[in-house]
Amino acid sequence: AKVLDYNKLGEIYLATGVGFSLVIGILVVIFVVILLIFTLNLVLMSMIQRRREIGTGMALGLDGMQTVIIMTGEVAVIVAVSCAAGSILGLLLVALASRFGIPGMVFFSGGKLKLTLQSLPVIQSWLFILPTSICMALVPLLPMRKMLPVDLLKEN
Repeated sequence: AKVLDYNKLGEIYLATGVGFSLVIGILVVIFVVILLIFTLNLVLMSMIQRRREIGTGMALGLDGMQTVIIMTGEVAVIVAVSCAAGSILGLLLVALASRFGIPGMVFFSGGKLKLTLQSLPVIQSWLFILPTSICMALVPLLPMRKMLPVDLLKEN
């Protein structure tokens, strides 16, 4: 049997850590792209379904920019509630994983991965997801401020 010193073991642990970081980074990028697509879809479907309502509001004197602000506020509330629910669920899952561990991790002591509760990732996700979703919601909403109420009230 070959005995490995701490230098060789350190290389193995470093490679494992880099591999985990790379996989988690790729998953985060995929998650953000999916989030932005869902936000864009939510706003587009809301605009299509509420076309006559928006047109009626504009015909009664609601400015185009006011409509954009109202709908952006609605998106912000939906995203904030979703982030809160996701944060609570995520923290509960991390608490369970920190207490019982994730089995099947043969390269960790005891064969279980124990997670630690940290507030920084939750704060970072809020600071990234909320502004990004609001900016993504503005993509279909900003052209709407130039539309006439007649265009929105037409049957398609």
